[in-house]
Amino acid sequence: MRSRLAVAVVLLAALGGCVVANAALTSAAKAAPTCKKGQVSTKAKPCAKAKVVTATTTTTAAKKVKPNCPIVSATGVLGVTTIGTEGTTATALGDKATAGAMVDCNFLADTLEIQVPGHTFSVVYPTLKTDKCTQAADTITCKLNAAEENEGLTAVGNWSDTINWVFAPTDTAATNTVSGTCDMTVVITLLEAGVTEYTKSTSTVCG
Repeated sequence: MRSRLAVAVVLLAALGGCVVANAALTSAAKAAPTCKKGQVSTKAKPCAKAKVVTATTTTTAAKKVKPNCPIVSATGVLGVTTIGTEGTTATALGDKATAGAMVDCNFLADTLEIQVPGHTFSVVYPTLKTDKCTQAADTITCKLNAAEENEGLTAVGNWSDTINWVFAPTDTAATNTVSGTCDMTVVITLLEAGVTEYTKSTSTVCG
């Protein structure tokens, strides 16, 4: 009889343990419900929609170098003067009425404009084969090559270019017998994508 009671007590204890365990599992299930994808669960808001946090990357653009051309110069040619027994004779330059402009810059530019106000040209001679130059009225426009410029910028921090030209036969630079192509105003402008990056006025100098 005692043994039967002992077995009954053990069975009741085991049954009670199962009930407690089931109650704990049920409580845990209620406390942490199974949420769908994209949901998170808290005590205050079970299975609420998760906030999407987008990672942002801050990119600092490379500081642009201030456009500068340490060297902007222009050269000309003095007319021919002959000293003879009858005095001094000055000869107009004619088709030898040449001049040139040189730039040395620290930034990329795709266009170089050279204006000699009031004068016209017959021929333009770029020193770099990659330059494509045209002339209209008093302005020479040259399309520059970025690869050539980058080579200089990478090597020494700047690039240089020289453009030479011949004035039109009827231009005063070709017909005058006094100053030739000296002391002429030359305006240099450099552009990138249609935007003026640098401009400077100088004068032709005859050595």
